[in-house]
Formats: sequence, C-alpha cells, structure tokens
Amino acid sequence: MFRVRYAVRLLRHAALVLLVVATVAWLSLRATGGSAIANGSIQSDLSEIAAHQHERLKCYIQELERAATAVSRCPELLVALRAGADPDQRQRAIARLSRAQQRLADRCSRVYATDCEGRVLSRDLARQIAPWVRGPGFVRSLQRPFLTDLMSFRRGDEFHTFLLQPVFDAGEPVGVVVFELPTQSIAAVVGASDFGEGVRITLSTPDGYPVVGTQRELARTDGEPCLPPTGASRSEARWPWVVNVDRARPSLRAAGG
Repeated sequence: MFRVRYAVRLLRHAALVLLVVATVAWLSLRATGGSAIANGSIQSDLSEIAAHQHERLKCYIQELERAATAVSRCPELLVALRAGADPDQRQRAIARLSRAQQRLADRCSRVYATDCEGRVLSRDLARQIAPWVRGPGFVRSLQRPFLTDLMSFRRGDEFHTFLLQPVFDAGEPVGVVVFELPTQSIAAVVGASDFGEGVRITLSTPDGYPVVGTQRELARTDGEPCLPPTGASRSEARWPWVVNVDRARPSLRAAGG
C-alpha cells in the first residue's frame, strides 16, 4: 500500500514538472517564434491584397481598352482619317467620338482621335497637335494599344494618362483613338477596398514614387518614395504602376476573407 501511494506521489510530481516545462516553452514560443509566425501570416495577407488590387486595376484598364477598340473600328472614324476626307465626314466621326465620351464620362475626361501625324479629330481640339505626340508612346501606339505613364500630362492642377488605341484601315495604321484618363480616378480604383481602415493601399511608379492625382498632392509628397518597407507590392512589366499594401495594425483582418 505504501509503495502504491509513493508511486502516485511520484507521478503527480512528474506531471507538475512537465506542466511547468510546457508553460515555459509556450511562453518562449510566443516571445520568439510565435511573432515570426504571425508576421509571416500578415505578410501573406498583404501579398494577397496587393495581387487582388493589382488585378482589379488591370481589369479596369482592360475594360477601357475594349471600349477603345470598339471606337477604333467605327466606319465613320475610318472614313474621316483617310486622306482627302471632307468636313462633313470629319464631323460625323467627331459626333461618334462625342457619344463615346458621354458614355464613359465617369472614367474619361476626353475621347478623341488623331491621324498618323498627331493632328486631333475633336470638336474642341480640332486640328491641333496632340500634346504627347513627341513622346515614344505615340509611335508605339500606331502598332498596338499603349498606356502612357500615369502622370504623363497635366491640365490645370490634375494629372492625366492616355490610353492609345491604333486605328487600322486594311491592315495599315491611319490614326489613334485617345482616351484621356484622370490619374485620380485610376488611383481611386486601387484605393477603394473592403480590407479595413488598418490597410493602406497606394499606387506608385515602377521606380517607387507616388502616383497622385493633382499637383497639390505631389507637392505634399516631397518627392519621397512611397514603397512601404514592411509591406507587399505587385507589378507587371506591361503596366506603368506598382500596387503597394501596408498594414497599420497587424490585428486587422481583411473583411470577407
């Protein structure tokens, strides 16, 4: 009987020692390895958010590309861009471009076209030379769709980018359809999210400088790069932007998963 009681006491003592050792190990894990695991989880979440917002902006631009392609195939535009087109033919093309601009008013500040020399076909810009023609994007846009740098042009206080869609007639380029996009609207597509107030999403140039909608906003950045040191980024060679995501409070989780 004595031996049984002694054995029970030994087992209780051993169990108490094991409990203490396990508690110490758990506390140590929380102080070291646990934080590393949590940080890894946060980094993974940020990477997923960056990929999601990058894809969201791509879809936004691709939808506009499809609209620009549809405009570029309008018979009225093809006729107006041919050599020797008369004023009535140009006016019909301008009316067609105006209708496209009305449909896209929430995304495009202007819709117009140019010939291969950069002369503008538009009601309010008729026969002017497009401001971006001397850049490398114009020559490239005569062959395939092209999106210029997101802050490539400023009208007043607002920056714009140009979505350029070539117009082909019998396989030969005869002009370019131009969608003038406010940079502020593009940045808003990325900034709009359901990931909570603790998630900061910004747009930058490929070399890390902030993309902003107005000259006033640019002045507030002081020319400092905006890539977050502990966040996640997503970019592609085709697109002139980088989506950056950082989290102010690690405890916040993305709404809806």
